[in-house]
Amino acid sequence: MEHRRTGRRCARAAGVAAVAVAIAACGGGGGASSGGQALPVQVTVASLDTLSVEVDAVGTLQAQSEAEVASEVDGTVSRIAFTEGARVADGGLLIQLDGSKLRSAYQAARASAEQARAQEENLQRQVERNRGLLDQGAISKQAFDDLQSSYDAARAQLDQSRANAALARQQLRDASIRAPFEGRVGERTVDVGDYVRKGDPLLTVTDDDTLEVRFTVPESYADRVSVGSPMQVTTPSVSGRWFDGQVYFVSPTVDPQTRSVALKAVVPNPDGELRAGSSADVRLVLERRSGAVVVPEAAVVPRQGESLIFVVRDGKAVRTPVRVGYRTPGRVEIGAGISAGDTIVTAGQQRLQDGMPVRIESSGAGIPTDTTSPAPGSAAAVPDTASTAGRSGPPGAGDTAAAEGGG
Repeated sequence: MEHRRTGRRCARAAGVAAVAVAIAACGGGGGASSGGQALPVQVTVASLDTLSVEVDAVGTLQAQSEAEVASEVDGTVSRIAFTEGARVADGGLLIQLDGSKLRSAYQAARASAEQARAQEENLQRQVERNRGLLDQGAISKQAFDDLQSSYDAARAQLDQSRANAALARQQLRDASIRAPFEGRVGERTVDVGDYVRKGDPLLTVTDDDTLEVRFTVPESYADRVSVGSPMQVTTPSVSGRWFDGQVYFVSPTVDPQTRSVALKAVVPNPDGELRAGSSADVRLVLERRSGAVVVPEAAVVPRQGESLIFVVRDGKAVRTPVRVGYRTPGRVEIGAGISAGDTIVTAGQQRLQDGMPVRIESSGAGIPTDTTSPAPGSAAAVPDTASTAGRSGPPGAGDTAAAEGGG
């Protein structure tokens, strides 16, 4: 009887031992967390980048030069030498008025001027001859003075005739209405055969090679903007494309109604893709921070009121508190805690504890740079040579710099 009970106890002990061995073989229990089994993770390398802190605004594109071309003389339109919407050269012919009457008037004025010149030269010769006779006493002083007065009047008449001829010549030239500068021609208001009077508007010419954008920013940014500050614009007609520009005017005063500061910027438009009068989304660069340590946003783990990053050193995850700075789409600036070149965990860190061994399953070659043009209002980490940036998570009205951490 005793022998059978002893046999049952031995059998139960053997079964427990077998289960324990099976659990250990499967990695169960707490041995995986503390016994050295490496957890699989994905990693990347913290990199240095230039961070642009930007603010959004809305403005209006305007032409820097726009002229309403009007007729300077009366006349009948004999020719229209342009196509609406086309570009014209500086001084290019736009409209030709019938100049036959003006040409006749110019010829008459020239003839009058020639006659006045001949009269003036004749009297000049008489004055020169009679001056010698006056010295000899051959003529009276009164006779010489009368001759001198006639000469002075002839000279004045010559000047008047020459001025009339010059005016007639200019009026004849004005019958050929030309572009005041290189630009794009707008809609015309006349046709061939129409009679126009001096001052009648005929068309507009717009220089759209360089456009101007006017916008405002809150007064809190006034000390962070100056002449030469870089900016970018996009419009609904070219959605998704950004055009570089530069601030050239910052108002010295704050609008007391809106508490904002007015700015003007120039935007080159050599291909004519931007149109004057369009609304424009503006992205103004407030600050460029070079040498910022940037990591993927996924690498930052919030725990118990602090931000952590797990750095891989000697095959183990090192729990590292960090100070977070500015944020961009999918990326974060680290103000303190890690350095460029550190290998950091970007996936799998939710189960990590300080000092755990890790097994790297995949890694990235640093921080990928977004080459697409982002939406307006971005604080971005871009290479020093780049001009576009990503979008930030703004803490305040329009400012794209995140308030978390500082920087």
